[in-house]
Amino acid sequence: MKKIRLKLFSRLFAIVTLFVTTFAFSQTPSLTLTSSLGADNITCANTAFTLTVSDTTLSLSTTYTLSYGSFVSSQNTTTGSATFSLSGVSTETIITVNAENPNGSVVSTTTIYVPRLDNSGTISTTAPLTICNGG
Repeated sequence: MKKIRLKLFSRLFAIVTLFVTTFAFSQTPSLTLTSSLGADNITCANTAFTLTVSDTTLSLSTTYTLSYGSFVSSQNTTTGSATFSLSGVSTETIITVNAENPNGSVVSTTTIYVPRLDNSGTISTTAPLTICNGG
């Protein structure tokens, strides 16, 4: 009877270990991008801002690569979060973030809006209205 309990306990332990290992180490990143510009992501040309990337992986080493135009920046962390400081965005720009950990990779994008008034006139929009000086 003691042998049967020991075998049962050993098998149960092996199954639990496999489940925990599979759950903890099989997570691909799931990204959330948040800028310091607020929900609308509106800024004036060449104004500095930050973009924070967060994901749901459990302490896995993840490399976050942010890119737009010819600009590329990478950070590696195990915290599930990385913050990039940006400037030099002068027109409407799509920013791409790739997150890669040992279990895979995922890409997420966000658009940064840079409104300009090139000529005098009337502006008609349903979007939040932010006008930057220059043209």
